[in-house]
Amino acid sequence: MKIVYHTVIRDATPRLQSAVREEMVAYATRHGIKAACRTYEIARNTVRKWVRRAKEDEPLTNRSTRPANSPNAMIPYWRLKIIDEATKERARLIRYRAPNTKKKIVISASWLKQKWKIPSSLSTILSLLHRVRTKDHAPPKTTLDRLSYQSMEIGGSAI
Repeated sequence: MKIVYHTVIRDATPRLQSAVREEMVAYATRHGIKAACRTYEIARNTVRKWVRRAKEDEPLTNRSTRPANSPNAMIPYWRLKIIDEATKERARLIRYRAPNTKKKIVISASWLKQKWKIPSSLSTILSLLHRVRTKDHAPPKTTLDRLSYQSMEIGGSAI
């Protein structure tokens, strides 16, 4: 009986995905990798991957694709400062329409970058502003004390 692995996995819950993979691994150990490939209509490397993970007693779930670290991430000081500025200035600044869009922009990312000489790119600042504008922005989940960001140091000099 042929089973199309990818259609089952794509629409399944994580628990069902693990069950299908366990079944595939059991079939591969009984009948061989080549037979499992034909039965489940799947590439050999995929079967080998799940068999290897099962032998190493790893869970048969998808691994996270999130990077372990982000070396170019915005410094929390600047994130907090931009969020505060966006929320404070929202009422004061004159709203204008950006060219060729229907969205209203409250604060210009280039204005903020020039005003404070923020070392991040314009697109990073703009995406942060967009997140602040599109939802009721909760304070960022960081270990930093939100009130003490004015006294933080960057590069050895107080800001």
